[in-house]
Amino acid sequence: MSVHPHNSLFDAIIDRRQSGSIKWSKYTNQDILPMWIADSDFKVPTEITDALHQRVEHGIFGYSHAPERLTQLIVERMATRFNWQIEPEWVVYLPGLVCGINLCVRAFTDDDQGVVTPKPIYPPFISSIKLAKRTLSTTPVTLQNQRWLPDLQRSELAVNTKLMLLCNPLNPGGTVYRQQELEQTLAFAEQHDLLVCADEIHSDLILDDNAVIFPLPA
Repeated sequence: MSVHPHNSLFDAIIDRRQSGSIKWSKYTNQDILPMWIADSDFKVPTEITDALHQRVEHGIFGYSHAPERLTQLIVERMATRFNWQIEPEWVVYLPGLVCGINLCVRAFTDDDQGVVTPKPIYPPFISSIKLAKRTLSTTPVTLQNQRWLPDLQRSELAVNTKLMLLCNPLNPGGTVYRQQELEQTLAFAEQHDLLVCADEIHSDLILDDNAVIFPLPA
């Protein structure tokens, strides 16, 4: 079990009901746990709030660019955590995941081409394909040995499908792909000549060391 360096932050109970939280206001006065959105109730580390305070105290909020040091840190992190060597010019900053999915669909497919995605899946995956007026193909998610996984053998690819949307961990279902399963997905993509757009936004939330392909840095 991996231990978060700010473990004490996970013990504090914080009431967000009166803070304008979309997560908590959606089911006000209902006996429902608001687990419908990826929005945690944990405070961020003090290093982050300190940096924000410092920026606020500067008092000027004009247009800015990403610091070169930030890009370099991303390059270093990909190398140390995932053994993935990337170039600084590959890093493109976007305001959020959903716009990134939409951008990938529009950038890497043409009007007459299609996109395949597991189903059920995080709703913006489906909407990004429909909004771009691309052909939607799906791979059914089935229960396999007590784990929810796309059944690649039952994929029904439309003619001229060019892009695969991958979500790891799988949302919904919570399945973290094992290395063998990722290799099977890779083989499927290569077989059908598919480009893969991977949503791995939760990849750093490791609760099971068996799910880590490369060792975590000390």
